Amino acid sequence: MTLKDLTKLNILYVTGTKSFEFSGAKDYVINNISNGKILHRFSGFSANPKFDDVKKGVKLFKKRNHNCIVAVGGGSVIDMGKLIAFYAENGIDNFYTTVNKHFNVSCPVVAIPTTAGSGSEETHFAVIYNNGQKYSVAHPSLKPSLKILIPDFAFNCPKKQKLFSALDAFCQSIESYWSKQATEESQKYSLKALSLLKENLENGIIKNDFNAFKKIVEGSNYAGKAINISKTTACHALSYFFTTKYNIPHGKAVAMMMPYVFQYHFLKIGEKGIIKNLIKILNFKSTNFINEFKYYFENLGVNVNFLDNDINLKENIDELILNVNVERLKNNPVKININKMFNYE
Repeated sequence: MTLKDLTKLNILYVTGTKSFEFSGAKDYVINNISNGKILHRFSGFSANPKFDDVKKGVKLFKKRNHNCIVAVGGGSVIDMGKLIAFYAENGIDNFYTTVNKHFNVSCPVVAIPTTAGSGSEETHFAVIYNNGQKYSVAHPSLKPSLKILIPDFAFNCPKKQKLFSALDAFCQSIESYWSKQATEESQKYSLKALSLLKENLENGIIKNDFNAFKKIVEGSNYAGKAINISKTTACHALSYFFTTKYNIPHGKAVAMMMPYVFQYHFLKIGEKGIIKNLIKILNFKSTNFINEFKYYFENLGVNVNFLDNDINLKENIDELILNVNVERLKNNPVKININKMFNYE
């Protein structure tokens, strides 16, 4: 699929409420895709895609006989585009997340990210919430038919949003590398992503250097390619609880988990193989990885200490264990005892 193909289709634009305009994406769409046609938009849904919002999107999609979705926004917006395509074709009367092997999405989904971090433009799965619970819809045909990467869109985001999005990709690249489902291909992507992100985060976000930021966008895309194969692991499995209960931004919540998960892996695996390769790229000087990561994140302007974020971990540990994402936790290369892992602080 190409831009030229898009101009012939009846498109539903799934967008962020404000980011569509301030990112510059709206002007791009008008000038390069819509050809003066009225933009039929679906926006205003919650940051974490909910089944009730998906229903509204499907209703609008069918009402106007759309045959293509262009999702313009962050990871949640792109996930929403995928979910509308999925449920529009497979029925919206009942909530379900799995289908038989003959399932296919014939409606093309085009992803235009306005953030650099989720990697959703490269993945074949989407997150959905129903009755407060997080689920995942996954199938090869959900991977966007076309991605359009324009670094300017993400560069126009507020600094904190850029940083938290980049931290999500940073953690994705590490998790993908050690994932049980990692392949030689995904590990090449994850190491490429981690190198680009580690080398350019400070200049691209803190110093606002656009050339460095373009490397962050590239790194984020490689991280998406990596997790499309390997999926994420313990950091993501544990992070959702803190986002849901304490409203910690997703990228920051994942970064809060990384120091403990990495230290736990080091103690279980040792400085060899996958851990050795990661340490080399991260260029840490000691094996106290909890402090190394915290210091690195603090230099980027992110405090990942629980108490400094008004979280008493000891009081919440049982609730955290009950709400961990089991699927992602099982993807970890070592079995984690959550109580022991957080006993380092």
